[in-house]
Amino acid sequence: MEAVRALRYWIKERGFVGLRILPWLWNLPPNDRRYYPLYAECCELDVPFCLQVGHTGPLAPSDPGRPIPYVDDVAIEFPDLRIVGGHVGYPGPRR
Repeated sequence: MEAVRALRYWIKERGFVGLRILPWLWNLPPNDRRYYPLYAECCELDVPFCLQVGHTGPLAPSDPGRPIPYVDDVAIEFPDLRIVGGHVGYPGPRR
């Protein structure tokens, strides 16, 4: 609930426009139930949920960034949630 209250504060009081989570940072895929109260609050606040998809940088597991099945599960369970999948772009272009 602390995270839900913080999300509500940052959106309503500080003008933030969405929630961004890096699943690889916590080694928790997006369909981990600990995120679900935040997804529900994003729906209530009508703000998007943004996350890193795809592989990560070195020395971090890439599995939590797999869109299927993880993001797929979230989209099915929260049909009103706006989901934005971004990518860090590592490694950059070779020169």
